[in-house]
Amino acid sequence: MLDLYSDGVPGLKDKIVDTHALGRLVTPEEVADTVLFLTSAAASYTNGQTLILDGGSAKHLGTTHYDDI
Repeated sequence: MLDLYSDGVPGLKDKIVDTHALGRLVTPEEVADTVLFLTSAAASYTNGQTLILDGGSAKHLGTTHYDDI
C-alpha cells in the first residue's frame, strides 16, 4: 500500500522504513495474524485496549502521543 503513495517520491519508502525500530514494514500476514488472535478464544479476556501495530516505531522515534490513548 505504501507503494501507492510513495510513487514519484524517490527515497520516500526507504526513509519511512528507516524510522521503524524493526527496520522493515509490517506484512499483511502480520496484520492478519493480529486480527486472528484478537478474534480467537486466546484473546477472550482482552477488552478496552488500543492495539498499535507499528513495530515499535512510536517508541523508537520518541513519540509519546500514543501514551494518551
